[in-house]
Amino acid sequence: MSETSPSIIIVTGPTASGKSRLALQLAREFCGEIVNADSVQVYRGFDIGSAKSTSAEQSEIPHHLLSIKNPEEIFSAGEFVRLSERAITEIASRGRVPIVSGGTGLYIRSLVQGLAPITVDETASVTFESSLSELSLEDAQRERYRVLTELDPLSAGRLAPGDTSRVSRALRVALGGGGSIAAHHDAHQLGESRYRALVILLLPKDREELYQMINRRVLQMIEDGFEQECRDLLRSVPPQSPPFRAIGYREMVRMINGGASLEETISNIQQSTRNFAKRQYTWWRNQPERLHWPIIKDEEQTEFQTLLEDINSFLVDSPPTLIPGSRVGIFRLGGAV
Repeated sequence: MSETSPSIIIVTGPTASGKSRLALQLAREFCGEIVNADSVQVYRGFDIGSAKSTSAEQSEIPHHLLSIKNPEEIFSAGEFVRLSERAITEIASRGRVPIVSGGTGLYIRSLVQGLAPITVDETASVTFESSLSELSLEDAQRERYRVLTELDPLSAGRLAPGDTSRVSRALRVALGGGGSIAAHHDAHQLGESRYRALVILLLPKDREELYQMINRRVLQMIEDGFEQECRDLLRSVPPQSPPFRAIGYREMVRMINGGASLEETISNIQQSTRNFAKRQYTWWRNQPERLHWPIIKDEEQTEFQTLLEDINSFLVDSPPTLIPGSRVGIFRLGGAV
């Protein structure tokens, strides 16, 4: 970590844990700008199903890395690191606080610890994806996972078959001659922190409460017009495009194609999202120790004002090099945020 590296705030945790809402509030309190770290929100038009910040919120607080890619394009962790580093530098140069917000753990870990260098030839992956064009979304995903299990059992063993984005990413590496992406990540766990970061990790104490929040969010997405958003997108975006593989969008495409009723689709999205949140919860609970990020707090409940005081202390700490690297606060917020 360079002595001139800016201090950054990272807000992360499982889906529906309140990351976006908290990031907006922190941006208001600390004159901040938000850098998106969600792998679906980077795509144009994929708004309701990815819980993207509203137009009003984006007008109030500057957002970066939102709606920057066409749906047919692949967005990698390497591209995220490159673009987010540029955004962080620009935000800090204006005297504002960079606030990285999102639940894509690979993006956040790669930003802070650096990205494991992997050289991949995309030719085989493009050919393989073309061979799946006639399959349904579910059959295509089963075939991806089957091939990944043959080529890279280590990575396949760590991924759920329905974890579309990560299965596809691991398969691209395996097909492209890059070996096992899991092995690359294991070898890169102990890299020095590249930023002085305070990682605010939102882990609700009661998982059942989190699951109920997920259920309500899915219902709200439907009320907000999620089905119509997908129908509009399908007029110009191929269903095999990367963001259509994401939870919610893939179930909605199946419904539109006659494969399920709306009631079944809502239930399937809720279940898939709960399963994903459970994996995120476990992943983030283990990451601080694996990455050698000291846990500075792990509290039963933290009032919002106390959190603000902790962040302020982090930002004004001088000189910042006295406390290098990243620190993690695991918070279960109480009170209104």
